[in-house]
Amino acid sequence: MKQTFSATLLASLTPTTTLEAKLSTIIREPIPQPLNEWPGFVLHWVARLGSDIYDAALAPLKLSKEQLMVLGLLDGNGPSTQAHLSERLRIYPPHMVRYLDELEKQKLIERRPHPTDRRVNVIHLLAAGKVRIRQAEKVSREVTGRFFADLTLKEQKTLQRLLERLALSNSPLVPAPGSKNL
Repeated sequence: MKQTFSATLLASLTPTTTLEAKLSTIIREPIPQPLNEWPGFVLHWVARLGSDIYDAALAPLKLSKEQLMVLGLLDGNGPSTQAHLSERLRIYPPHMVRYLDELEKQKLIERRPHPTDRRVNVIHLLAAGKVRIRQAEKVSREVTGRFFADLTLKEQKTLQRLLERLALSNSPLVPAPGSKNL
């Protein structure tokens, strides 16, 4: 039985191996036809492929991309409530609980009581979380460089602008998972 891309990479990636060495051993699969004619499916396929690669690369750091998104948002914006993190990052609230539980076990974040609403906790980034972010930044640069290697720098910037434009124009149309606006 053929292993999936992410299972193959996850099984073989260790903290001492280079991402480049592992990526070179992956079986490359084309987008299934005729689905490759549908832009939405192609976008989904590429996003899932990138997601699998990124998750595998972060595994030695004991982080998922979602956990890294939480750490990054806390690092950039300061303490936040769990509900705000869920909505801002478009993560289903029960999944957010699991991500935060794991980050707290690793002592990367801390839940503290809200100063005025005792039903709410505020999530704070700890010093170890900042260190882990810096480690993940190196991995992210390596993964990004490899993933976009077939595009020129100009093409990468154009793609970035186009994706941001699509995200901005479509985000008001789709409520965040678990949002009260559903």
